[in-house]
Amino acid sequence: MEGLKAVARQVAGTGVTATSLRPGPVETEFGETAGIDEVFSKLPAFARDTSAEVAAAAVEALEKGKRAVGPGVVGRLAPAGQYAPRSLLLPALRRFYPI
Repeated sequence: MEGLKAVARQVAGTGVTATSLRPGPVETEFGETAGIDEVFSKLPAFARDTSAEVAAAAVEALEKGKRAVGPGVVGRLAPAGQYAPRSLLLPALRRFYPI
């Protein structure tokens, strides 16, 4: 995020904006291609977004000049991971992303 802030400062006043897109799980062929489709299928439906939903959120954020957007439930909650105790965060993540 620091790099994004630096870019935003550099382009300030030029009409150019910089937006970081931080989606959660997106329903694409990535899971199958990466061999982790089973992991994605364990996620509840409300935690997965379509590519159309993510694209719409990204365009809206760009139009509004937002620095960052995390569409969907997981994307909106992701920044909380920076502040959550690792003792709580890691077991929760392992439930859906077994190591």
